[in-house]
Amino acid sequence: MNARQTRDDKQTRTLKRLVKKLSALRHTLSKSEREMLDTLILGAPAEVTGHMAPRLRRPRLRQPCRPRFRQRLIAK
Repeated sequence: MNARQTRDDKQTRTLKRLVKKLSALRHTLSKSEREMLDTLILGAPAEVTGHMAPRLRRPRLRQPCRPRFRQRLIAK
């Protein structure tokens, strides 16, 4: 890993920490304060909406699971 990659990795980690802290701060503010914060950061009022992680669907089994070795024992 060269020096540039190390510096980029460090900046990425720092940015993630900063975004997390700003997000936590934003949740404590009133609507007008959030708009001011958005204006300070983005340079213009922004409509920011929350997001939610997608739900993971469990795969459905087409047939009940059965051990196959038992079938082999019966067949022999």
